[in-house]
Amino acid sequence: MGGGRAEWMKRIASMPAPQMPVEKLKRWGEELKKGVWGYWEDHRWKPLQISARQRAKIKREVLLAGGDWPYDKPRKEMRNVMKGHKGDRISAERRKTTAEIMQRMPQMVADCRKRARERRQASAKNK
Repeated sequence: MGGGRAEWMKRIASMPAPQMPVEKLKRWGEELKKGVWGYWEDHRWKPLQISARQRAKIKREVLLAGGDWPYDKPRKEMRNVMKGHKGDRISAERRKTTAEIMQRMPQMVADCRKRARERRQASAKNK
């Protein structure tokens, strides 16, 4: 084996720059466009003809050569996951809505009394 860090750096510096795998893209381009794992055809699931390992290897070569990889689906934005206990969130919301309702309570009581008074008067007239 031999050599230290300096020899290792020389070896890496002497390596050629990564080349775009044009032949592989020509050969597997149509298959890569079909999806990551497979696709539906005639109501049946068909896996890709290229393995995931080979697909990843080609993707890595393309990205190292400075190309872009248009064959993956765009990633969705991550969901904002709420942490903590659900009961704590619910009780806080409940306290907030209760406070809002309590501010409207005098008007609600007045309306209820007015309706009851009207109901009593209407029933007294019908007797």
